[in-house]
Amino acid sequence: MGRISRVFSKQGAVDVEAIAAALRPRFALATGAEKAVSHTWLDTFDWRLHSAGISLDYIDDGPLAMQFADGTRLQGPLPAKKWPAQVHDLPAGRLRDALAPIVTPRALSPVVTVRRAARESRVLNEDEKTIARLLTESADDGISQVQVQPLRGYDAASDQVARLLARVDGLTAVTVTPYDLALTCASRRPRDYEDNLAPHMRSETPAAVAIASVLTQFAAVINDNVAGTIAAIDTEFLHDLRVAVRRSRSILKLAGDVLPANISEQFQPEFKWLGDLTTPVRDLDVYLLELDSMAAGLASADPRDLDAFRSFLVRHRAAERRRLVRGLRSRRFEELMDG
Repeated sequence: MGRISRVFSKQGAVDVEAIAAALRPRFALATGAEKAVSHTWLDTFDWRLHSAGISLDYIDDGPLAMQFADGTRLQGPLPAKKWPAQVHDLPAGRLRDALAPIVTPRALSPVVTVRRAARESRVLNEDEKTIARLLTESADDGISQVQVQPLRGYDAASDQVARLLARVDGLTAVTVTPYDLALTCASRRPRDYEDNLAPHMRSETPAAVAIASVLTQFAAVINDNVAGTIAAIDTEFLHDLRVAVRRSRSILKLAGDVLPANISEQFQPEFKWLGDLTTPVRDLDVYLLELDSMAAGLASADPRDLDAFRSFLVRHRAAERRRLVRGLRSRRFEELMDG
């Protein structure tokens, strides 16, 4: 596993000849062929990898690369199925094992894809040994990236390479990761879903306005999670939707009297309906998520003895999920969210 890469950015295309000139005479640059690539970064809906300082990405057909905050890297093959995918959909190996405790039970989905002209070059010392890889992703009309990836045992020499690159006109050393640079290029902001989690209020805000603001924020959270719930991307979409519903019901019950007349009476039954609609699938999700650990604790039976019970839960969940999806696509739900 390599150590942390040095990252540089540049507005516009990267001049590889200028980089090679800056490295001479201390180092030589063996330039690779340039090719058009699609570079994709993955994360969960709630940005668990980014929050942990981890990037997960692949170029074209792979491999999948995971880089930790300390610069260590793991690689593994792409899953056979298309994204979004659960961690257990990835091929077995160290990368999957490292992702599981961070991501589960959320699914991995593409967050940003950039298309650039990419080149992998080798940095050689005076003995013509490769001491680092130089990765460039060049965009004529956007932000280009240059990374120094040290090879094992050549950290000090790679530091020299990075210092020389800092002298190249237009190259700027950055403290953010290539993942962050790609997000900036795509005008994406990490953890943007959190905008709907914390209402902005002041002490002088009227009570009715404050309660309405809180309910509006909860409604936004519900709407943010509807598509993922319907598509069954992962079980947390429904969980987060239900939390927002439950909090909406609590606010209406405890503080609904500060709202205009009949507002609380109008919406309380509708949010109860939504809570009742979503309960069966969530209960079955919990059963299925915990079934393996419960089965492993059996003392006088084999875990496989619960296979028939698992099949029953799966069939029952499928039926309840169809009812849930119909409800979330219904006029009643649409009118509740528009209200």
